[in-house]
Order: sequence, then structure tokens, then C-alpha cells
Amino acid sequence: MGEAGQDIAILESTQPGLAVEGAGKESLWTRDFVFLCLANLCVFITVHILLSTMPVYIVGMGGDKKDVGIVMGIFTIAATLMRPFGGRLLDSYDRKKTLLAGLALTAAVALIYHAAAAIMLLIFVRLVHGISFSISTTATGTLASDLLPRDRLGEGMGYFGLTTSLSMAVAPLIGLWLVGIAGFTALFNASIVAAVIAIVVSIIPGYDKSKLSHGAIDKIEPGWSGYFEKNALKASFIMFFLATVWGGVISFVALYAQEKGIANVGLFFTANALTMIFSRPFAGRWSDKNGAYKVILAGIVFIGISTVTIAFSKNLTGFLFAGAAYGLGFGFCLPSLQALAVRDVSPYRRGAATGTFFSSLDLGIGLGTILFGWVALYTSYHCMYLAAVLPVLIGGIVCVIAFSNKRVS
Repeated sequence: MGEAGQDIAILESTQPGLAVEGAGKESLWTRDFVFLCLANLCVFITVHILLSTMPVYIVGMGGDKKDVGIVMGIFTIAATLMRPFGGRLLDSYDRKKTLLAGLALTAAVALIYHAAAAIMLLIFVRLVHGISFSISTTATGTLASDLLPRDRLGEGMGYFGLTTSLSMAVAPLIGLWLVGIAGFTALFNASIVAAVIAIVVSIIPGYDKSKLSHGAIDKIEPGWSGYFEKNALKASFIMFFLATVWGGVISFVALYAQEKGIANVGLFFTANALTMIFSRPFAGRWSDKNGAYKVILAGIVFIGISTVTIAFSKNLTGFLFAGAAYGLGFGFCLPSLQALAVRDVSPYRRGAATGTFFSSLDLGIGLGTILFGWVALYTSYHCMYLAAVLPVLIGGIVCVIAFSNKRVS
């Protein structure tokens, strides 16, 4: 059997639903998938619970704005740089063991936060946390693509992504509440508990070996090509441009509202989280049924509407509408693009594909924050949000060029 035939055989063995056409839908909500969603939720909680409180902790230690930027930024840099290496680890070795190693490192880092009493030590802890987060979330994303039926991959990724949205919506509020009533010791303890729960729920599942692909070291391409998956590049390229907008919108919306004298802008994030949570499963199902192309384009339109609305908003109602549109846009785009990144990739390359996709997401957010920060500095927030339409348009053009001539389903 040739290499192409072997790939088809592997794909059929790892996705039993493909073997018999019209044999009925496989269940999404297997025990392993439910536990994997819980693990992913807990991993993101270890990060998001610190998001709103870490700057306060740094200033309380005697740090300044520069220190806040370094401590917060080093996490993203470490996570981004680690993605390709994490993907290769997952394609080369046992995926469950790789996940558990990442989670164990996350728990250890959460414990060390207690002892990080100096800025330099905190920078080191954040760097290691970025590495452990990258390994853990690349592993959960790869395992999700292994466990989900191929013909329901978009829907499954939509539900899987809900765990990230839930963490983003709830964990920062929990962090602020814990610091307010019990201080940073309670906050760091909560992060430890989340990491331990993630380990426990990852140990319990056996993960059906017929649905997993790992240890195919002879299949890994040598050199840098082994760290990135070329078949995931189209979806990742679109995600990169949309992520730059993500970085700009999230980072500066509160400052822009403050400049306009608009109070309670935190409701922007509430509207964003609610619509993203609502739209993810429906978008994934729509993507599986009618093709991802239309879903992604609809999401890009909503993101563009959001940035323009923010630019011209003069009251809280405008910001709420923009937050809702923003959540719908990314709720449509994220699960559909992630599904495209791994759908037609050979099982032994899903780790690299997942790493490639999340690298583009992390890199886009980081560069977008820096780029749009400079734009705002030399122009205004109004001009910055209008400028944010440009990467949205580029993402839409790439989507049309890459996918319009074929049914992406």
C-alpha cells in the first residue's frame, strides 16, 4: 500500500464514522470528550483568573507600567514560541502523557506563584507558565480533533471552544472577588486547585487508542517542516489577521470608553462573552452542514461591523452592540477555522496542525496589541479602530481566494 493509501487507512481507522457512508451520526458527548472539555476549562482558568489581578499584584510589589507590560507579555511570547514544539511533541509521543506533563508543569508553576516575591522571579514564573499553558492547550486541542467525528468536527470544536469562552467570562471576575475578600494567597490557591482538577480529569479517561494517533516518529518530516503543517496554513493565515484585531479591540476598548466618559464599559466584555458562548455551537453545526466558507465570511463581517461601531460609538449602547457583534464574529470564525486547520490533516500531523493554528492566534494577538498601540499613540483611538478594519478586510480576501472555489465542508 502506498503512502496515500496508508494515510486514508489511518484516517478511516481513527474516524470510524467515515467507513460507512450514511451510517448515522457518531456521538459527540463521549466520556473522554466531556473530561477533555473539563480539563481545557480548568487550564484556561489558571490563566484567566490571574488576568485582571496580576497588574495589581505587580504594582503592589513596587513594579511600574513597564514591569506590568513585561510580566504580562512574557507569558504570550513563551506560549507562542512553544506552540510548534508542543505540536511536534504530540505527533512524536503519547498524547495523553504529553498532556499530563503539561498539566503537571502548570500545577507546579501555580504553586511557585506564592514564592514569586520579586519582579525577576515573577517574570520567570510567567515564562514557564506560558510554556506549560502552550503544551497543555495544544494537547487538549489535538486530542479533541482525535476524539471528534470528522463529519461533526466544526460542531464539536464549537462546544469545545465554549470552555475557553466560559473561562474568559467568569474567571477574571472570580479572581477579582477572591483578591477582594481574601487576598492574593487565595487567588494563587484557586489557580492550583484548577490545575489539579485538570490533572485528575485527564487521568480518568482511557482515551480509546483506536481514535488516537501518536508515536509515528517515522512520519514526522525532518527540519522545520516537522513543526508546522502546511495544510493548516490557509486557516491559520486568516486567523492571524483576525487575531490582530482581537489584540487591538480587547486591549484598548476600556481606555477608549474612559476617554469618551462612558462608564460600565465592562458590559462590553459581558455582551462579547454571551454572544460568543451562544454562537459557537450553532456556528460549528452550520459549518458542518453547509460548509465553513459562508460561516467564516459571516463572522468576518460581524468583526468588521464591531470595529467600525466602536470607532463611532458615543454611548454605552453602541459599545454593547459592538461587543455583541464582536462575540458573534469570533464565535463564528474560531471553531470553523480550527476545524479547517485539522480536518484534512493526517492523524499523525494533527499536533503540528493544532500548533500551527494556535501559533497564528497567539502571534496575531501579540502583534496586534503592539501595532495598534502605536497607531493609537500617533493618531487617536478613533483612527485606530478604523484602521482595524484593514486586517479584517485582508482576512476576508484571503478567505475568498482560498475557499470560494470549492465547498469547504
